Amino acid sequence: MLKFLKKCVIVCLVVFFSTGCSTNLTKSYTFKVETGDSVKVTLDISDKDNLKQKDGQFSIEKNKKVLSQGVFINKSTYEQYVSMLLDNSDVNLSVIDNGKTDDYTYFFYEYKGESGVEHDYVIWLKGSSTGILMGSLKNKKVAQSVFEKLTFEIVDE
Repeated sequence: MLKFLKKCVIVCLVVFFSTGCSTNLTKSYTFKVETGDSVKVTLDISDKDNLKQKDGQFSIEKNKKVLSQGVFINKSTYEQYVSMLLDNSDVNLSVIDNGKTDDYTYFFYEYKGESGVEHDYVIWLKGSSTGILMGSLKNKKVAQSVFEKLTFEIVDE
């Protein structure tokens, strides 16, 4: 009986320690957007990035420095951005990437403006009336890294 109890304790300890090592750190905010949707924005914070919100907008920071900012947009604004990106007539604007996931479609682009070179995303959340415009004055790699750590979800409240 004592051997059996020892084995049970060992198995329990192995299970406890192996599950305790795989922690996923995230931070989320849910926004009630003017379009009527509720959008949950989640950031993987395992790299010490931080998700902040103020006045219905969000930002991603590291060491108290803003890496990227996001605002919610309606269908008309989204379509204007996509039209501008597909038009390809602005020499200061170039599309870097575009794609789709199960939850959204996006365009990643570079804009050379008065504030410097921006690396921006325009995103449409599938099954919603809401898009997101994200802007970053950091380099392309930083902007991509931030975007890859984010998830967006339409939620019922």
